[in-house]
Amino acid sequence: LETEYSLLELAELKIMVPLIATTFLSPLFSILQEEGILINYVLMIVGKTGTYKSSTTALMLCHFGNFGVDTLPLSFRATFAGIEKVAFAAKDVLLVIDDYKPEAMETDQERIMESILGLWGDRTNRIKMNSKGGLHQKYAPRGLGMVTGERAPKFNSGRLARMLTIYTQEGSIDFAKLKEINEKKEQLAFVMKEFIKWVIS
Repeated sequence: LETEYSLLELAELKIMVPLIATTFLSPLFSILQEEGILINYVLMIVGKTGTYKSSTTALMLCHFGNFGVDTLPLSFRATFAGIEKVAFAAKDVLLVIDDYKPEAMETDQERIMESILGLWGDRTNRIKMNSKGGLHQKYAPRGLGMVTGERAPKFNSGRLARMLTIYTQEGSIDFAKLKEINEKKEQLAFVMKEFIKWVIS
């Protein structure tokens, strides 16, 4: 618990509280959905390279396993179809999509980002026909999503309403504290395990 609470010292509360809250909402997704409560947002962490945003989101993922900045499950090098299927498979856990950095509008990353906001925000997917005239299976997300990026997307307000954005800059995240917590990150998974056991009981 001391390790868990020390996350609050990693950066300002306006950065850490949304990260921690989204992490602990993730196991509750199916329970809340059954009650008609949809958590329909993507949390986006924006900052230049070197602000430790990816390392910090990796720590959030460590509540569900052993992750590091080089082992995040998804990045914007993936196709949207791949992201969609992983989001469906990642039930009641947190999913991070790393490294959104489009150089201009209308790039592949812009299209993928817009689709991600629609997928998590609407909790639905467009119905598509396959080559035989049937319908492709729909893969709606079954957990919560975080995205890291060098800038926020420039979409219409309807799309951006499905995104909560937190900003980091140089010095926002305490590197010494990040290193300290990272050395005992397996304790975060223990806290999450006990939290899930408490929810079950």
